[in-house]
Amino acid sequence: MLPRPWIKDSMDSLLATLSRAKRDLKHEISAWQAVAVQLVLAYAQEEDKQEACLNSIKQVLSVVKDSNLVPWDVVHLSAQIQATLYSLRILAQVLDLMYEIKAEKPVQGSKQLRELLATLPPLTEYPSVNGTIVLLASMKANNALAKITAELNLPEEALLPSKESKGQKKKRKKTIETEPGTRPQKKMSSNPFDILGVE
Repeated sequence: MLPRPWIKDSMDSLLATLSRAKRDLKHEISAWQAVAVQLVLAYAQEEDKQEACLNSIKQVLSVVKDSNLVPWDVVHLSAQIQATLYSLRILAQVLDLMYEIKAEKPVQGSKQLRELLATLPPLTEYPSVNGTIVLLASMKANNALAKITAELNLPEEALLPSKESKGQKKKRKKTIETEPGTRPQKKMSSNPFDILGVE
């Protein structure tokens, strides 16, 4: 069982984060989905996966409307947003259960968190892949993405499409010119059973 002070600290932190995010993103049509985007990005920051997450958001913003070609990273980001909303829903149900059974000595702040989570959208409103694309386009247009980057102390250009530097282009061009017909060597497999396929 988790120590009570840790639960209290975690609950306070979550309540503060959600309250601030809901306040900052209240004008979003899908405020909770926007909050989920912020939580996904904040978690990626903690886990040192910020660059991958930012690249996924950039990819979402670059998908052409009504395109059938959706990169895997966009699908993954959509799943992360859904999972975040679902986790918050489970937490809301746990807090509801504690309230119903009149749990002894509830953790301070659980009532406020329960009330806040009561405003979560129904499962049917969780964004699909296309819904995620629409959501992030709306957040960009309404300046909500800029608010999120500011909240997480990210530079303003963090969600702008990255431009290849001239140095990188020159280096690639030079490589192509110096090695016209060379192909990269096939990497040696680490699977010991691959030897069975060698003739």
